[in-house]
Amino acid sequence: MITKEEFEAIGNSLESHHAIFYALFQFSKITFDPKIDTAAIIFSENGDAIDFCFNPDFWKSRSEHDRLFVICHECLHVIFNHGFRIKSLNPKIANIAADIVVNHYLINYFGFNKYDLANWESLCWVDTIFGGSHISDTETFEFYYSLLMDNIHFISQLDSLDNHSGLGGAFKNNVDIEDGQANVESFMKKVSDLLGEDDKEELEDIIEKEGGRQAGAGFSNGIWKMPTLKQKPRTSWKKIVKKWQAINKHAFDDSEQWARMNRRGFLLDKNLIIPSEMEHEGDEENKINAWLYLDVSGSCSSFKPYFWKAADSIPLKFFNLKMFTFSTKVFDVDMKNRVLRGGGGTSFS
Repeated sequence: MITKEEFEAIGNSLESHHAIFYALFQFSKITFDPKIDTAAIIFSENGDAIDFCFNPDFWKSRSEHDRLFVICHECLHVIFNHGFRIKSLNPKIANIAADIVVNHYLINYFGFNKYDLANWESLCWVDTIFGGSHISDTETFEFYYSLLMDNIHFISQLDSLDNHSGLGGAFKNNVDIEDGQANVESFMKKVSDLLGEDDKEELEDIIEKEGGRQAGAGFSNGIWKMPTLKQKPRTSWKKIVKKWQAINKHAFDDSEQWARMNRRGFLLDKNLIIPSEMEHEGDEENKINAWLYLDVSGSCSSFKPYFWKAADSIPLKFFNLKMFTFSTKVFDVDMKNRVLRGGGGTSFS
């Protein structure tokens, strides 16, 4: 353990970068463990405190600037909700994507100097991971994760600065994920109560940019495995569609529609929706093309089981079925492996 005087000195230095780091530090302690490669952050089981854990040799070898950088690095993982956002993802790629985000935010917004860090070139940055590509250093965790998954050759020998597994500490002893998230949110509410209004507003803007919110335009990348027990197909689906087609037959030629942008309004605000004309040629095949979309934003994600049961009950001998989820992005549903993706807000632009 470090001394009380050392702890207070670190807290005072953290405040010079942002009050949120000082506030988080007041609900924590620093411990040392030679089993940890570099650094890690661990939530208490009920999510009301955190431990900053360091390899003792790693701690001794670092300058004061580097120590503060690592502590703030760990704090941002908590602030950006990375512990929950990386669940069920490829751990190595998720760790690298999370570190890219945190490292650049510390440089861009919190007053650290990249080139003052020891061995900075061995850490995760846009340039060290993606080479000479023109990729922004202000994107979200999900953006970098998706890019890395699509371009696996970008992954080099570089690895995460720290171990992120402890960010899910609230899940110990089979604590439900919603309860774990609630515990952490309660903890962050307690921390934010120590901040002034200006600091709160500034922090809210930063969190929203990074996609750490679970509402509005914030983006999440949840993955849900649906049960394998299938529902009995129901022919009533065919009756419903045929009835709908008959009622709306007059609307299938040169009708106004909302799905595609009116070309005349291309330069207008993306939130302004204006109808445009679209020709419908009709489907002469025997099977009906059916596309299903599930809203998996935070307010609707609880309906996933009902959606899946409804989809399972569609008789495939009558329908060519495609399934999608949407929040701030649209994802194809992995129908074979029964996997849904998405989460976060509902920003269609």
